[in-house]
Parts: sequence; C-alpha cells; structure tokens
Amino acid sequence: MVAIENQGFVTKEIEETEPPNNTLSETVVPISNKEITIPYEGSLDICFIANVDNIIFLAGVESDSGIYAIHKMKIEDNTSEKLPLNIPSDLMIQAFNLDIEGNIHIFLTDSDKSVQRCEMWISDQEGRVIRKIDMREVFPIEGSFGQIVTDFVIDGEGRYYISGNRFREISQSGITIIEADGQILGLVDSPDSRLWGIYSMARGNDGKIYLSNNTRNSEMAVMSIDPEGLCIGECYEDVLPSGYGSYTGAHAGINADLFFFGDAGIYSYDLGDESGKQIIAGSMFPFSGEVQLCQEFLTDGRFLLVDGDRRMKTEIINGNEYLINSGEIYQNVVFYYIPVVSAMESESNN
Repeated sequence: MVAIENQGFVTKEIEETEPPNNTLSETVVPISNKEITIPYEGSLDICFIANVDNIIFLAGVESDSGIYAIHKMKIEDNTSEKLPLNIPSDLMIQAFNLDIEGNIHIFLTDSDKSVQRCEMWISDQEGRVIRKIDMREVFPIEGSFGQIVTDFVIDGEGRYYISGNRFREISQSGITIIEADGQILGLVDSPDSRLWGIYSMARGNDGKIYLSNNTRNSEMAVMSIDPEGLCIGECYEDVLPSGYGSYTGAHAGINADLFFFGDAGIYSYDLGDESGKQIIAGSMFPFSGEVQLCQEFLTDGRFLLVDGDRRMKTEIINGNEYLINSGEIYQNVVFYYIPVVSAMESESNN
C-alpha cells in the first residue's frame, strides 16, 4: 500500500448550484427475455455507454462537428438526443459514469493532451450542469503523454475510484481515491495484486467497489477496495477461467453479485463462491467480437453490446505510435440486447 499525505490544497469549484432531486426510482423493472438487434441511426460516434432505469447514456464524438458530447436514449430506441452540455471543442471525454442518484459524471481534459484543463463535470439527466470541479491539482501536467484516466466508478459517499492515471509525482499505477469535492484521499496499490493490470471496476450491489484483476499466478480475481485503509479488502481468486481475456467488464448483477463480460462469454459470480458460472459462451455472441470495451448491463436483465466499425485514435510521440485515451470510437453501430438473467434461469431449470 502506498499512502499519500494530505497535500494541503483546496480544489476550486468552478460552478455550483443546488442539485435537483433526481434520486433513482424504486420501481421494479420487469426482466426482459427479448434478444433483439437494432441498428443505431443517431449522430454520435460512440466511445462509452452507461445506463440507469430505462435510460441509456452514450458518450462520444458528434459525427458532423467532431466535438465530444453526451447523448441519451431509451432502451430499444434507434436514435439518441444530445444533452445541452456544450462541451468546448478543445476538450475530450476520457471517461464518464453515473452515481447512485443517476447524475452523470464526466472526466474531461484537453484534446491536445496539454492538460492545461482537467475537469470533472457533474450533470443531471437532462444535461443541466450541477457543478464543475477543477482537478489540475490532482492530475498535474508532469507525467507521461497526458494520459489521465481509463476508468472510474463512484461509491455511495460520492468518492471517485480512478484507474490508469498519474498521481502527482508518482508514476506508479493503482486506484486513486478522490473525495467528492476533488481532494485527494490516497492511492491504493498492492504488489500482490499487480494493480497495473486492472481490467474493470464496478460498484457492487452491497455498495462496495470491486475490480477484476490478475493475481501473481495470472489467474483472474475479484477484489474489493477498502477506502478507509487505502488497500485491498477481500480477494477472491481464480473466479474466472485462465486466459479469460484482458477486456473483462465487471457489473453489479441481478440474481448474482457480479457479472463479467469478455472474449470467453458472460459469467455470473456470487462473492465467496469457488468460481464463476458461464451464462453465455462467447461463441454464441451474434457480433464480430470487437465490443469488449463498450458494453453495459441493463436493469431489465440484458447486456447491451455495441458493435460496429471501430476506429482507433492514435498519436505519434517521439517516433512511437500511442493509443489516445478515449481512442476507440464506434461508427455504423449496431446495438445487441442479449438476455442474461433469463439465460441464468434457463440454466437453473435444466
């Protein structure tokens, strides 16, 4: 574990208004057993997806302007509506996610990678900005090629758990935990868990933050994060088959603690079990197999998987080609809705 002392700065809040009361509804969403395919006809080249209730949020680049934007649409729609966030043309979305109240959190940095601007925008579901947090003190300009964030999740206290980042003058990777106001809580790292190889993070049904990762013997493990101790909490080893793939996506599940998606298929896992259970084999997927980084588990019991023409954004730095974060953009997109919970029930009945 590497702990960071209080750095003694106060993060500047650029804008703040009274947040609207948009706590998630407690209505029970009926489980869907419909597997459908829908070609997307909207104007967004998609980088990321997230969902709450029956609303799907898309982050990506507007096809006509090349400017990053957030869109929303209902489940099974074929087009999307742009939210009025007015993201400047010189900023790029590096990651986005939703908190437990359904607010949208968007991590933005300069598109030219200068990191003169580094902000977290918090918006409601209609695109009204609640506040903007200046995070340059957390992620200073010193570091490697302006690479900041590959993924983040938000716990019930509003804390950010961020992977794939530069943490002040430390080049070490791990999970950076940041308070809701932008102040640094610390860095979680463990030589036993090889946190440089984090595949995915998720907020579990119990409210804890979990990540999928390899252990020293290269077997897949599920680990919980202890924000108070700045360390790994529980570690459940060998929960997925060896060689499961480096594109594992973790999600809180229905009828299971966690779901995982990767090359080998979709697995369910209950914490403490000896191993995960395969629900759908990868060979059964009705798409090309290049969807590992753009998928979401829906509250109606289905996985939403994005397939399309994948365009990689790269940059030549010192004669070497590097993938720019948010560099995977999907065009000519098709949405696949794959029933997962109904597949679990079918397995249990056989």
